[in-house]
Amino acid sequence: MKKSSKFISALKWFFDSMLWVFVLIVVLDVVTKQIAQNQLIYEGHSVKAIPGFLSFTLTYNNGAGFGIFGNIDNEILRRTLLIGISTIMCILFALYYGIKFKKLSIAYKIGIMLLLAGAFGNWIDRTCYPGGLVIDFIDVDIGNYKTFPIFNLADSSLTIGIIYLIIVIIVDEIKNGKKEESTLNNEEQSLNDSIKDKKDENK
Repeated sequence: MKKSSKFISALKWFFDSMLWVFVLIVVLDVVTKQIAQNQLIYEGHSVKAIPGFLSFTLTYNNGAGFGIFGNIDNEILRRTLLIGISTIMCILFALYYGIKFKKLSIAYKIGIMLLLAGAFGNWIDRTCYPGGLVIDFIDVDIGNYKTFPIFNLADSSLTIGIIYLIIVIIVDEIKNGKKEESTLNNEEQSLNDSIKDKKDENK
């Protein structure tokens, strides 16, 4: 019974902590990259999924998300820089999550897990793949217009995580602003009622 209870408690924490979001995205990122490599075979090979919108095109990115820092010629410097950035990002997200865990709402936990999963997904490629290359394959176009550099699920997770957290922060600020305004109005009303009561007593 005790083992069963511990397992249920651990499972509950796993879901309540939103750690499952991190695990799910990392697993999907690794699996989809391997599928892209196996099915697309060679770099530049492209398969249309939704004509005029979505293709799967295999490419190896030697930079950060969406190709940033890819123009650094020195491979050792580039790889050290990118692995360093990914490692620092992972550590910072994990530390913040650990320190603020009890105070964080579910919305913030989801956002941090999206960021951590994105950073960790590409960190795996940079540390394990030859040359520190990151596998990209999601190619989005609108008609004949190229909208984004080719990316992967980890890049998507980072981008969505940033946008999502910005929205959460804005919504929280609006809610807190309304609460403060309501509190001030209540205090002002209480003060006015108190003054009125004293005036009535003096009469």
